[in-house]
Amino acid sequence: AASVTINSSTGAVMLAKSFNQSLASLVSIPLRCMDHGQPSLAGHVMLHLHIRSVNYHQPRFPQATLHLNISESASLGQLLHTVHATDPDPGRHGNVSYSMISNSSVKDGFIMTANGSL
Repeated sequence: AASVTINSSTGAVMLAKSFNQSLASLVSIPLRCMDHGQPSLAGHVMLHLHIRSVNYHQPRFPQATLHLNISESASLGQLLHTVHATDPDPGRHGNVSYSMISNSSVKDGFIMTANGSL
């Protein structure tokens, strides 16, 4: 089935079925325009549809709560833990980075890097 339709009078190109970017990121469709003269003449153009992926999934941590035990004498800058989350979206939509929520009452004294190290 065709992925787009074209109105033969107005030239309006409309979506006829949804695309899945993981199957194809570019779809090329040849279009033709014909006049009503005798003889009828035609013009052609190639329509390139660039399919952008959609961010379907939110990142997920493997557990809802993480418990760590640290010594009160832990050194400044000491690595405490590295958190991990996954996002099954393809490409950049599946890349994750980490930060602490700014209104956290215990944020002071801790540093979290973008790669999840605390």
